Amino acid sequence: MSARSALGVMSMSERAFLDFYDTLSAVPVNQAGAGSEKHFCQRSALYRTLGLTPLAVKARNVLEVGPGSGDNALHIASWKPNSIHFIDGAKASIASVQARIDQGLYGEKVTIEYRDVTQAALSGNYDVILCEGLIPGQRDPEQFVNHLLPALSEGGVCVITTVSSVSYLAEICRRVLLPIIQQHVPEVSLVESLVKFFKAGLDSLTGMSRKPEDWVLDNIIHPWTDKGLFSIEEAVNALPNGFSILGSSPAFLQDWRWYKQFNEQDYDNKQAVNQAYYDWSSYLLDYRVNPQQKFTVSQHQTLQLLCDKAMAIHDNYRQNNNETELDEFINVLRQIKEIVVDKMPETAASIEDFISAVPELLAGNLQTDLGCFHQWFGRGQQYISIIRDV
Repeated sequence: MSARSALGVMSMSERAFLDFYDTLSAVPVNQAGAGSEKHFCQRSALYRTLGLTPLAVKARNVLEVGPGSGDNALHIASWKPNSIHFIDGAKASIASVQARIDQGLYGEKVTIEYRDVTQAALSGNYDVILCEGLIPGQRDPEQFVNHLLPALSEGGVCVITTVSSVSYLAEICRRVLLPIIQQHVPEVSLVESLVKFFKAGLDSLTGMSRKPEDWVLDNIIHPWTDKGLFSIEEAVNALPNGFSILGSSPAFLQDWRWYKQFNEQDYDNKQAVNQAYYDWSSYLLDYRVNPQQKFTVSQHQTLQLLCDKAMAIHDNYRQNNNETELDEFINVLRQIKEIVVDKMPETAASIEDFISAVPELLAGNLQTDLGCFHQWFGRGQQYISIIRDV
């Protein structure tokens, strides 16, 4: 089935990720250079920021939920865990990971389970649980988190990913162009045309590790909606008692409390995490910007509301292809630009270049100059590590 057809058959009544991937008969999350020294350095840097060290994995029991192609698991296997158990509900993922298991790439004590985690809480006793790129996009992200955590042992660490409308706005702008581009390219070459159209932006990402075709399928064609966004703040608020935040990437957490202030009634750090997130999360809008000063409370709240609105309009436009909604989307972007222009001028310039290019794109000129918009990407997916208190 073509990518265009796959887009047309998806609906929110179907399972997030799983039905789309099964329709494609593929899991478009392959890592270029999987298993290379560069790949392992990137993964080690991520885990170090999250507080997950090799000794926390060595001789421990690891669970990975949603391993995708299984590329990233090559790194965690290099830290010599006692065992690895994989769970996935996408048939293509099961096939890809099973092939690697058969080759002995993950070690000896490795098992795999075909299962949709949304249906029931997990059981077991795992020292490390990994769940990347899966919870945002679910119909009920909070429930998904609470299906993972029962299987985490005391003192164990669970790594999950989050996405907010602020961190995803640059991608929302790219996704809103899909109906326009579809009108001007043949169905058989949609993915190829999208790769060519977004090539300048992808080439600007020096750390880009995904194949361009996979990125297009998973980020542009994949029928996400605003129902699936799940921010760090929402993740923190979803944690039950007995769980705390260990680290995050990007590492924005600050907690100046003296450790002797803690007691059995005031032990976790959820409030401090939320405050730090509230102070700095506006900078998730652009990965190029090094935060220097906080936005005001009013600016932060307005920016969040406008990005939420942009996501909702983008949903409607992709379904209805109504240019009135596209005009509304552009108007929201203008308001966002005014909020960030002083502290993030580079971002404001990228937004303006996008706005200027839209009329040309609507007229069918897919070679129009998008200027510095190409280089604008948000800090799309964030990571947090969760520790089960002892």
